[in-house]
Amino acid sequence: MNTRPKATNTRGLSRRDFSLALLAGAAAPGWAQGNAAPTYPNKAIRIVVPISPGSATDGTARFVASALGTAWNTSVVVENRPGAGIIQGTEVVAKAPADGYTLLFTYAAHYSQSWVQATPYDPVKDFEPIAQLIDTQLILAVRTDSPFKNVADVIAAAKQKPGVLSYGTAGIGTTGHMCGAMFELLAKVKLNHVPYKAASQVPIDAASGQTDMMFGGTSSAMPLIRAGRLRALAVTGTTRSSSFPDVPTLAELGLTGYDVSSPVWMMAPRGTPQPIIAKLSAELVRIANSADFKEYVMKFAGDPLPLTSTVLAANAPKENAKWKQLVEMTKPAAQ
Repeated sequence: MNTRPKATNTRGLSRRDFSLALLAGAAAPGWAQGNAAPTYPNKAIRIVVPISPGSATDGTARFVASALGTAWNTSVVVENRPGAGIIQGTEVVAKAPADGYTLLFTYAAHYSQSWVQATPYDPVKDFEPIAQLIDTQLILAVRTDSPFKNVADVIAAAKQKPGVLSYGTAGIGTTGHMCGAMFELLAKVKLNHVPYKAASQVPIDAASGQTDMMFGGTSSAMPLIRAGRLRALAVTGTTRSSSFPDVPTLAELGLTGYDVSSPVWMMAPRGTPQPIIAKLSAELVRIANSADFKEYVMKFAGDPLPLTSTVLAANAPKENAKWKQLVEMTKPAAQ
């Protein structure tokens, strides 16, 4: 009888057992990703908003944080990290662990910013899109006692005094900046861009006369419009806002081709396990389709427009290219 012991590795495994162990090890990453979603989340989730409170992006993030916390019985905290347009807060998420516990709520400046100035991240390669929640227009507004009663007045004054009339935005490379640059391009005028660190200050200074006008989110401007301190002259999308049915679009007023709107997205650091992305995406789309969310969004003149992670991932390169084209078109005005 052959009593020679089986050949073993240094840990005492038979060749067969060792081979099985190798196969199991090779399969481990996939196994771990496949089982990530059932146990997620098991601790607090942080949502970073790279602009100050008061915007549609911030409001949407806070609604979602509350809804997620209730649905999953966990703590979901919103952290505003404004600075350098949206760069500081966005960089925080890009460099965070890719585990689903640090997430980004952002808007169109996520793509436009990197084409205006250098960013320490790539807006496509460094992020995993999770879901789109809404689409929002921006608004051109002036103080109520402004001599500019309509857009034609603004254009006429800008042509008389090139580079003098000022407009405030949430910062260089933001969607408001692109709105102003597009306005200059199509109206053939030169304005004075005043970038702010805090988006919430933009309508306040426009209402007090610190700037001649503003291009900003409807959510931050709406309280001052309703209070009679700001006058809305135009919206920036292709159709009138349901919240401002009497306010024309800039395209209606003769700026043919004018169309700037800003979706709101949730994103995660690149490398976040796909089961976690899928679980988050499904829950956010469910929230965005709820009656409570639709009612909430109407308060800041947004339109619910939920899209899944799969759709957004496929569209990300095209979205990036779209904003690159817009920045290149408006570059002389945006300088």
